Amino acid sequence: MRRSPRNPRHPPKTWQNYRDQRLIPFSQIGRKIYVNRTDLDAFLRQHRIGAQKRHYN
Repeated sequence: MRRSPRNPRHPPKTWQNYRDQRLIPFSQIGRKIYVNRTDLDAFLRQHRIGAQKRHYN
């Protein structure tokens, strides 16, 4: 697989980037990529960004 150089105007696909950096465990069979639901839920919980309270004048 050939990779193009990183270009700030064209960021990599988010999930592909997570896989490339080994942030989420996955399996690949042929062209299909499989992620365990519990691993994905844990990743999302760990990286959750809470809601911010807005102040109106």
